[in-house]
Amino acid sequence: MTNEQINQFMGDIMGCFSCVNEKDAWKVRLSREYEDTKIRYERLHAANVNRKANDNTRPCEAPSYDVKEANLLDRQEKVMRDYLDILEMRMALANIPF
Repeated sequence: MTNEQINQFMGDIMGCFSCVNEKDAWKVRLSREYEDTKIRYERLHAANVNRKANDNTRPCEAPSYDVKEANLLDRQEKVMRDYLDILEMRMALANIPF
């Protein structure tokens, strides 16, 4: 990321928080945390689905991930899904759309 991109990003963040009173800034942070985590979860889920599909269609080839790494990726996906569920519950309680 270049300095210009970092400055733009920081400007976007500060601009967003300046239009929200300090009391409700946590809602903006919670919403952004949810969106960022959701994107990462969806990418990981797609990678895991692709990995499993490739392992099943090419049984004669060596898998691209060793068993430990594959297990960790599956576990990470589950933990991220659990975290998203918690964020969704918090957002529902605070009447934040998601």
